[in-house]
Amino acid sequence: MSYKIYKRKRTPVLNICLAFITGFSLLCGGMSVPVLADEGPIDQVTEAAAQGEEQPFILSNVVCWGDSLTKGDFGDGVTYPDVLSSFLPEYVNVVNASTTAGGENSITVVCRCGARNFVLDQDFAMPSPGEEAYISFCADTGQWVNPIRRHPDRQWRVAIQDVWGTLRIVQEDPPDLQYTFTPDADQAFEAFTAEAGTPLYLEQYDEYVRYEDYYPIIYIGQNGGWDDTEDLISQQKAILERYGDGKHYLIVGFHYFIPDDRWMLENVYGEDYDNALAVLNEKRDSLDAALQQEFGDRYVNVRQYMIQNGLESEGLTATENDLALMAQGFVPESLRSDNVHFNAYGYEALGRLIYQRMVDLGDVIP
Repeated sequence: MSYKIYKRKRTPVLNICLAFITGFSLLCGGMSVPVLADEGPIDQVTEAAAQGEEQPFILSNVVCWGDSLTKGDFGDGVTYPDVLSSFLPEYVNVVNASTTAGGENSITVVCRCGARNFVLDQDFAMPSPGEEAYISFCADTGQWVNPIRRHPDRQWRVAIQDVWGTLRIVQEDPPDLQYTFTPDADQAFEAFTAEAGTPLYLEQYDEYVRYEDYYPIIYIGQNGGWDDTEDLISQQKAILERYGDGKHYLIVGFHYFIPDDRWMLENVYGEDYDNALAVLNEKRDSLDAALQQEFGDRYVNVRQYMIQNGLESEGLTATENDLALMAQGFVPESLRSDNVHFNAYGYEALGRLIYQRMVDLGDVIP
């Protein structure tokens, strides 16, 4: 796919028009509001309604689900959701629902957003009000989860069988994470044991209900948490079943980690350097192809864009090391802060890419 380089812009005059349209559409049954096309959304909606046709898609809210790459770690305050928002008209609300999600693997993100459940993985004797006890849980698929590791408070509000309390992480070094649960001291209940498989209800689920009709952008997988390509797609689809209309969304691909040195690459993939690099590239290409086949142009191949267009989009000149990395299929170091996270330039390029894809798909009219 060819790429255009978009510059940030605002349309304040059109924003006033669309503010009126938004209010009008809500009075007419909660219809969402589109980005202006050449003839304007009022004309589109009026014409479609007159002809009995399906009304055009109108973008008004976006929700971004992901891990530290969505959070924007090591970007010096730059995040791709913020960059995306700067390209979109001001009436479009962009929510970064991953501001405390650093280090989360894919299935953790899926459970955190409520598309699947965290469940007890063994029986749990509920402690007395105000008392703390160790607790063990996993995804309802049986997969290992790692929430709260980089949450600023290191805790969540959670209910287990209608008993509300505080879930805390007390040992943060994977894979041996440890958590405790403390029931609120001001509630009364009879002693009981919650059986394995009992779901944990997160207080934040109540907030996430309002995102159900938002345009979802799903960026998961960099930290593992998926067994194979089929499992990753299943997790992405679980989020799509919970959020959005099933037609308008983006699946953002990850670039894999960048091996720090020859030793890491050879030991991870069990080959000499050249063979290990070939194995890694085959794995990455196979995953990208499967996601492209599953989601079509709603799949965004980040690695390909960063290698082919990322530096140009940010006005950067490739260094010798950038050229060597790109030749091996890696994102250039000028766009990264470490072997996983982007720097400010990288997040800027990512936000630009996502906006461009939304334009190409007709979800946004520039």
